[in-house]
Amino acid sequence: MRADVPRIAALMRQSATGPARVRVRAMFVRDDWTGRGLGRAILARCERAARAEGFRSLVLMATLPGVPLYQSYGFREVGRTLMPLPDGVEPAGASMAYPLD
Repeated sequence: MRADVPRIAALMRQSATGPARVRVRAMFVRDDWTGRGLGRAILARCERAARAEGFRSLVLMATLPGVPLYQSYGFREVGRTLMPLPDGVEPAGASMAYPLD
């Protein structure tokens, strides 16, 4: 492997939240790899996996800087809230949903 190619540039995890929807639990793209289509590729992979399992929607909680990516993919914002983190920081977040049917 070339030294300039990271072993992990992006990461995604999802989990079922009920019979109809699946939550994208975490999605990260390294700062130095943004703008290369990795975020959209991860979302497309989540979408394919969720459709294959019969889910009808994807849901997620986005940090505000991530909202434009999700909106460009077709997610709609359904609400805003604070996201308490273990270290006490509470960044603003947006609940978002993407219909699969």
